[in-house]
Amino acid sequence: MRTYSLMFAYLSNERTEQLTWALRTLKKWMVEKGASLPSVFVSDRDLALINAIETCFPMARHILCIWHINQCVMKKCAPMLGLEWKSFNASWHSLINSSTQWSYQQKWEVMREEYRRFECVLEYLWET
Repeated sequence: MRTYSLMFAYLSNERTEQLTWALRTLKKWMVEKGASLPSVFVSDRDLALINAIETCFPMARHILCIWHINQCVMKKCAPMLGLEWKSFNASWHSLINSSTQWSYQQKWEVMREEYRRFECVLEYLWET
């Protein structure tokens, strides 16, 4: 499966109403052209956009963009980890690039053990 940009729109604001209008316009165009509707949307955690997606494409899944996730992890965790950040970041990237669920779970357990003294970091990752 490939990812690609599907639409660009110039809007007067980024509120749910404007985003819903844009996505309804996209959906109408896609239906008219006989195109398959998107099954997944990838974005940051913009609640207005998430609401518009749920309204216009209720069968589609919304997932968070890994780049945005990594930015949040860095902003929140780097100050708490200090000199440990570099090794933590390498472990984090290894974790999120796991190719199987088993591999992910194994790496998560290793991270939990290795960074157990940074409980607030582990809790942030788990809860977020």
